[in-house]
Amino acid sequence: MSFTAVQKHPRYRFHAAVDVVTVTAEIQQWPAENISLGGIFLRTNQPPPMGSFLRLRLRGDVDTIGLLGKVVHVIDPRTAADKARPPGIGVQFENLAPKTE
Repeated sequence: MSFTAVQKHPRYRFHAAVDVVTVTAEIQQWPAENISLGGIFLRTNQPPPMGSFLRLRLRGDVDTIGLLGKVVHVIDPRTAADKARPPGIGVQFENLAPKTE
């Protein structure tokens, strides 16, 4: 699914910390701004490059959902300042199981 197709899904405001597992297996928490069936926007001042894969964990009251995502959009701090919006990344979900959807 391309990023354009992902954007066709309705987006919902989603304000929660999302666990991001880095390539060094460090767990960082990045704030989420919105979510859809196709992906999520995470705020970060140090965005990974386009095409990077990330392991994410969304924690709910009862369950934790593990997801694999690919960075498909980057707003670096400089661009964010020009556009008066927070820096961050658009992450496209990869290989979602029907139960996870």
